[in-house]
Amino acid sequence: MSGNAGDLFALLIGIDCYLPNRLPGGYCYPDLGGCVRDVDNVHRELLQRRLNIAGDNVIKLTSTASVRGQPLEPEDQWPTYENMVAAFKRIADMAGPGDQVYIHYAGHGGRTNTIDRLHKGEHGIDEALVPMNIGNSKARYLRDIELAGLLNDMVKKGLIVTAVLDSCHSGGMVRGGSAAAGDVAVRGLGIVDTTPRPAESLVAPIAELIGNWDDMTQRSGTTRDLKAGSGWLPAPSGFVLLAACRPSESALEYAFEGRERNGVLTYNLLRSLDDLGPGLSYKTLHDRIVSRVHSRFREQTPMMEGDGARDVFGSERAAPYYAANVMSYDAAGNRVQLGAGQAHGLRRGARFRIYPSGTIDLLDTGKAIALAEISILEAADSWADIIERFSGSMIEQGAQAVLLEPNSIDLVSRVYLHHRSDLGAGVEQGSALKAVEEAVKENRWLKLASTSMLASEDGKLDFQVAVNENGGYEIWDPSGRKIKNLRPELRAGEAGSAAGVVRRLEHLTKFNAAKDLRNHDPTSPLARRL
Repeated sequence: MSGNAGDLFALLIGIDCYLPNRLPGGYCYPDLGGCVRDVDNVHRELLQRRLNIAGDNVIKLTSTASVRGQPLEPEDQWPTYENMVAAFKRIADMAGPGDQVYIHYAGHGGRTNTIDRLHKGEHGIDEALVPMNIGNSKARYLRDIELAGLLNDMVKKGLIVTAVLDSCHSGGMVRGGSAAAGDVAVRGLGIVDTTPRPAESLVAPIAELIGNWDDMTQRSGTTRDLKAGSGWLPAPSGFVLLAACRPSESALEYAFEGRERNGVLTYNLLRSLDDLGPGLSYKTLHDRIVSRVHSRFREQTPMMEGDGARDVFGSERAAPYYAANVMSYDAAGNRVQLGAGQAHGLRRGARFRIYPSGTIDLLDTGKAIALAEISILEAADSWADIIERFSGSMIEQGAQAVLLEPNSIDLVSRVYLHHRSDLGAGVEQGSALKAVEEAVKENRWLKLASTSMLASEDGKLDFQVAVNENGGYEIWDPSGRKIKNLRPELRAGEAGSAAGVVRRLEHLTKFNAAKDLRNHDPTSPLARRL
């Protein structure tokens, strides 16, 4: 944790026992076996032992399966819709600005007819967390638009929020195991529940929830549709979301250590936090989790959205590094499989510096253990031959591969800081552009262009940054035309505004690079088709 982080509060929801329910088509949400164990382990191993969180700062809702078909817990601790909404609001009231709030949900994920027809259309679908009493036709799902409202209220209060959803959307079947056998189970169903249910929300009026969703998309600087990334929420702004899988995948629970199941995400999350401390970012944590999960379950890919540079359970931000996961090491072939490929703008010959898993400073070349060069390139991953060793350390799954030479399309944009001569004396553009200059130095996707460089014959220019008469930053194309629809406006001098400009420049760089992608492998069935 960062030293300046506030108090820590936690909301834990684990649902194993689902009261009898029958959905359209004869489907039902079956009992699960690892959800209560998940939140108990999070409470004991993470919150108490590692973070020393006060007992009064934890709210827990659980339903433990029993032979009598009723949860073992008293009814006021059951994770019903009403109790879940009340718990979210209570934890937000308990915490104050600058405090950390950790939310962990383990249970079924579901889909149901939307209450947000403005964004999703007449026949749209809401992703939802499934309360344990959903069998009651008057019971309600905790929908994505409601979850967004609850989290956004926390962010607006100044809370530092981390949410973990160990559940899936579509569900499905698994091979080689079954819930009855105690090996593998799926936390979701492959259907849409069309049961008529109350449309009103206990979180806020529907119109307010819709406006809140728009507010989240605007603050995150994106206009993308509802279903992207993890598929749960708009691009998070002000909080970090860890989700168990992609929207098209299943979230599994598995008996890792005998006959007792755990959620695949939760189990590997806890084991990826072995060296929790300053400098461990959410991006690094996510990389570790994905490597661990893919070692057994290649068809489940945990997702992370939000500020990946932020320290885990902290408020400090680490410098962003652009590294690929080492998915596996082939000792016989002296090569590594990397989680990056053509979709990331790479080609054969791209070089990476390999660092051990858990390395914090990926600019310290003294910690590198090998140099690798891509020899087999595929769409989303690749094989890279080890061409030089820097130490005798073993290369293990989860090691980080930092891109040195992409050997591909130009992935770096040149940015010119334009000092305008037509601004009034009251606009301080010097310090504003200096802040952008400092922020660009830490970004590998961008390079500052000098006036002398622009005068040369190969003076390539991609973007210009200027300050307008209102003191707001503008990004221009090479000809000096303002790039439109970059919202909200970032004001010079405000905290984080210069870094926000750099993030937008990076996004534009990646977008332009994606437009230039080509499949250069003549042996590929997709040659000249990408």
